[in-house]
Amino acid sequence: MLAGMQNHVLDPPAIAPDRILPLRIEEYMRLSEVGVFDDEKVELLDGVVVKMSAQGPKHMELVAFMNRLLARRLPDDYAVLPQCTHLLSEHSAPEPDFVVVTARSVHAHERETATWLVEVAESSIRKDLGLKARLYAAAGVAEYWVIDANVDAVVVHLEPSADGYRSITTHGRFERLAPRAFPSLVFSLDELLAAR
Repeated sequence: MLAGMQNHVLDPPAIAPDRILPLRIEEYMRLSEVGVFDDEKVELLDGVVVKMSAQGPKHMELVAFMNRLLARRLPDDYAVLPQCTHLLSEHSAPEPDFVVVTARSVHAHERETATWLVEVAESSIRKDLGLKARLYAAAGVAEYWVIDANVDAVVVHLEPSADGYRSITTHGRFERLAPRAFPSLVFSLDELLAAR
């Protein structure tokens, strides 16, 4: 390195925001197909490739029990896509724990807005309640739940808008809930946790 020269070329403050080019879904998918991410668990959020948090044992248990509940109790004309890439917008392809869409859209390989989307969160709680909630609302996801495994609570997001969800409520472990699209699917977080 030249004397007196410091390595600040890639310091984020030195990069003008208008010079950063966000990745589009097509570019992200091509990079993934050629192995650029080397089997890393990543997702595309608002044009940026973000490493996904490792799943702890409680997270894995809740995903398994929720998957069983949804498979047994959702109507046949809906499909559950567990931990699949969900094409949300031109610059976002998150991998939520559950996306519920119409079965018709899955069979026709159509891209459809999720009817109900669920994230199970431990170490990813800030991202799931912050950036992801904003992205899901902007994309028109009608109902978004975050199951907070840290405090055994469910945060329900409703009424999406371009600025975020207009209704956000937190529900405790023993409170029985049902998604708006499936009012007969009533359960509590305690029922899922008791399935251990």
